[in-house]
Amino acid sequence: MTFLAIAVFGITCLALLSPWISPLWPTGLAVTLLGFLTLDRAYASGAFTQRFGVSQELQHRIAYHEAGHFLAAALLGLPIDNYALGNRTGYLSLWVPAEVSPQRQMQIATIYMAGIAAEEWRFQSELEDTGGRRDRQELRQMLHRCGDPHPEVSERWALYRARTLMREHAPALDALAAAMEQGSSPAECLRAIMQHTEFNTVPTPWTK
Repeated sequence: MTFLAIAVFGITCLALLSPWISPLWPTGLAVTLLGFLTLDRAYASGAFTQRFGVSQELQHRIAYHEAGHFLAAALLGLPIDNYALGNRTGYLSLWVPAEVSPQRQMQIATIYMAGIAAEEWRFQSELEDTGGRRDRQELRQMLHRCGDPHPEVSERWALYRARTLMREHAPALDALAAAMEQGSSPAECLRAIMQHTEFNTVPTPWTK
C-alpha cells in the first residue's frame, strides 16, 4: 500500500499546513483517489497501482506460494515444465503421468497444498487471492476422480506433509522464492534449491 499511504499523507499535510486552502479540496482529492484505486482494482486488475508498489506484498506472497509448489515438486521428484508469476496469481506446470499410484497421488496432493503451506510458514497466514482456494478446489477434483473414499482426510494429511517440507527446507524456500521473483529459469531455480538441500545432482525423476 505504499502509493496509497504516500498519497494520503500528502493530502493530510496539505490540509494541515495550508489553512488558506478550503478543506473541500483535500477531501475531494482523497475521494477521487480512493475511487480511482477502487476502479483500477475492480476493472483493470490493479494494472496502474501495481506499478507504484501497491501490490508489492501480494507479489511477494505469490512468489512464495508458487515457490512452495515448486519446492515440493522438486523434493518429491515430479518434473517441472515451467512456472510464471502473474499480477494476481501464478502457475506451475508439472509433468504428471496419466496413471498414478496411490503413493504418487498423495505426493501430488502434497504439491497442491504446498503453496498454502509456504505462505503460512513465511507470513503466518494464507491469502486465498494468491491461489489457495483454486488449489483446494483442484485437489478435491483430483481426489474425486481418483475415487478417494476419504478426500477430507487426504487433504488434511497433504497439508500437514507440505507444512513439514516447508519447515524442514525453509532456507531452500527463501532462496527459491527470491530466484523466482528475479525471473530465473526452472533450471536456475532448481540450482537454488540444490544449494540449500542435500541434492548435489539433478534428481533422476526430473528426466522425462
